[in-house]
Amino acid sequence: MNRIIGYFKANLLMSISLVLAIISCLIGRFSSTFIDYKVIFSLFGLMLLIQGFEEVGLLRYIGVCQLNCGS
Repeated sequence: MNRIIGYFKANLLMSISLVLAIISCLIGRFSSTFIDYKVIFSLFGLMLLIQGFEEVGLLRYIGVCQLNCGS
Protein backbone atom coordinates (compact mmCIF):
# COMPACT_ATOMS: atom_id res chain seq x y z
CA MET A 1 0.00 0.00 0.00
CA ASN A 2 2.89 2.36 0.76
CA ARG A 3 4.34 1.72 -2.71
CA ILE A 4 1.05 2.74 -4.32
CA ILE A 5 0.79 5.92 -2.26
CA GLY A 6 4.43 6.69 -2.99
CA TYR A 7 3.82 6.23 -6.71
CA PHE A 8 0.89 8.65 -6.70
CA LYS A 9 2.90 11.17 -4.68
CA ALA A 10 5.80 10.91 -7.14
CA ASN A 11 3.47 11.37 -10.13
CA LEU A 12 1.41 14.26 -8.85
CA LEU A 13 0.21 15.46 -12.26
CA MET A 14 -1.10 12.01 -13.16
CA SER A 15 -2.79 11.71 -9.76
CA ILE A 16 -4.57 15.03 -10.12
CA SER A 17 -5.63 14.18 -13.68
CA LEU A 18 -6.98 10.82 -12.57
CA VAL A 19 -9.00 12.33 -9.73
CA LEU A 20 -10.43 15.03 -12.01
CA ALA A 21 -11.31 12.46 -14.68
CA ILE A 22 -13.17 10.32 -12.15
CA ILE A 23 -15.03 13.36 -10.81
CA SER A 24 -16.01 14.49 -14.30
CA CYS A 25 -17.30 11.00 -15.13
CA LEU A 26 -19.40 10.93 -11.97
CA ILE A 27 -20.78 14.47 -12.22
CA GLY A 28 -20.91 15.11 -15.96
CA ARG A 29 -22.66 13.20 -18.63
CA PHE A 30 -20.47 10.62 -20.31
CA SER A 31 -21.18 8.33 -23.21
CA SER A 32 -18.99 5.86 -25.02
CA THR A 33 -19.95 7.59 -28.27
CA PHE A 34 -17.80 10.56 -27.19
CA ILE A 35 -14.66 8.46 -27.69
CA ASP A 36 -13.16 8.71 -31.17
CA TYR A 37 -11.40 5.38 -31.60
CA LYS A 38 -9.99 6.38 -34.97
CA VAL A 39 -7.96 9.15 -33.32
CA ILE A 40 -6.90 6.90 -30.43
CA PHE A 41 -5.62 4.22 -32.83
CA SER A 42 -3.83 6.84 -34.94
CA LEU A 43 -2.07 8.23 -31.86
CA PHE A 44 -1.18 4.71 -30.71
CA GLY A 45 0.32 3.97 -34.13
CA LEU A 46 2.36 7.16 -34.02
CA MET A 47 3.61 6.29 -30.54
CA LEU A 48 4.73 2.87 -31.80
CA LEU A 49 6.46 4.46 -34.80
CA ILE A 50 8.35 6.97 -32.64
CA GLN A 51 9.35 4.20 -30.22
CA GLY A 52 10.72 2.19 -33.14
CA PHE A 53 12.66 5.21 -34.41
CA GLU A 54 14.10 5.74 -30.93
CA GLU A 55 15.17 2.10 -30.60
CA VAL A 56 17.08 2.10 -33.90
CA GLY A 57 18.72 5.43 -33.08
CA LEU A 58 17.10 7.47 -35.84
CA LEU A 59 15.96 10.24 -33.51
CA ARG A 60 19.46 10.66 -32.06
CA TYR A 61 20.94 10.73 -35.58
CA ILE A 62 18.48 13.41 -36.71
CA GLY A 63 19.21 15.45 -33.58
CA VAL A 64 22.97 15.26 -34.11
CA CYS A 65 22.58 16.23 -37.77
CA GLN A 66 20.48 19.24 -36.81
CA LEU A 67 23.05 20.34 -34.23
CA ASN A 68 25.90 19.97 -36.73
CA CYS A 69 24.03 21.84 -39.48
CA GLY A 70 23.16 24.67 -37.11
CA SER A 71 26.75 25.45 -36.15
